[in-house]
Amino acid sequence: MTGDEKTAQDFLHRQGLQARRIVKKKGNCPKSPDFRVFKNSTFVFFCEVKTIEKDKWLDDLMASAPPGQVVGGGRDDPRYGRVADKIHGAVQQFKSVNMEWKYPNVLMFVNHDTYCGPPELIAATTGYFVANNGSRHKIFGKFSDGRIKEEKFKIDLYIWLEDDGKRFYLFNFVNKKHQDELFSLFGVEPGSIKEIY
Repeated sequence: MTGDEKTAQDFLHRQGLQARRIVKKKGNCPKSPDFRVFKNSTFVFFCEVKTIEKDKWLDDLMASAPPGQVVGGGRDDPRYGRVADKIHGAVQQFKSVNMEWKYPNVLMFVNHDTYCGPPELIAATTGYFVANNGSRHKIFGKFSDGRIKEEKFKIDLYIWLEDDGKRFYLFNFVNKKHQDELFSLFGVEPGSIKEIY
């Protein structure tokens, strides 16, 4: 078990849930989510954990450059694509064990990049940049409407965990039954949820 999987397991334990590792056996699909999650002895959802690492592109360029050489250059911001890639991978893993979507799918991000956070998750899933004044601007559609256009709806809850212990929930409202189950499991009042899009 990785350190981030342990972080996720500990977080779920504090919510009164037990995350049990899905053991890979001969004949099992190698692409399965990390955990089956239980409330007492009842199975309640599948959980996949994805790590968001610090972007080391510039660090790597500087480390390999000769002294005095200028490094860097223009490139697309990688944050949104990284989040979308993690969503795509997780959906494939969920499909391997939950093809009929009988149980909720929960994707948990453990973040180690100070320049990436819930706004990037919102942008990658909705396509919108949400300004401080609440206005929305559809500028990230190439991520939200790309290969995860349909896939993102197969994840019922996104949980974003920061190194400092802060957390952020992004609920999917497509499957009402799963949504209500997750509200109950995480102690979330339905009226406290703000719809983003």
